Amino acid sequence: MRTFVATLASTVLLSCGYAFASNMPNITSVSEITMQQYQTITIQGSGFGTQAAPYTGDSPYIQLNDLTKVWQAGHTICGCITDDWVTLIVSSWTDSQITLGGFSGKWGWYNWTLDS
Repeated sequence: MRTFVATLASTVLLSCGYAFASNMPNITSVSEITMQQYQTITIQGSGFGTQAAPYTGDSPYIQLNDLTKVWQAGHTICGCITDDWVTLIVSSWTDSQITLGGFSGKWGWYNWTLDS
């Protein structure tokens, strides 16, 4: 689970950094992530910019990777065949906090789920 949280944090940092290069994001904490499709994941820090939320889908500014099962969610630019297949439920997005409500789209297909 720690690897997954670290992956999430670094992915958000890189994706936001791409969109807001003049204001490099700084992630200070990521809440616990469970194995459930619907859950609250809170990413706190600064320099995230603002995005229109709530939304369910993908954007070029955030991506969540699961390196153990090799899938990603929420990002439109990676060029992967799985773009747009597993999407994120973004509940809110401010410059200091992003709150996710879980996963949507093709969650559960092809073993695209989370494990402990």
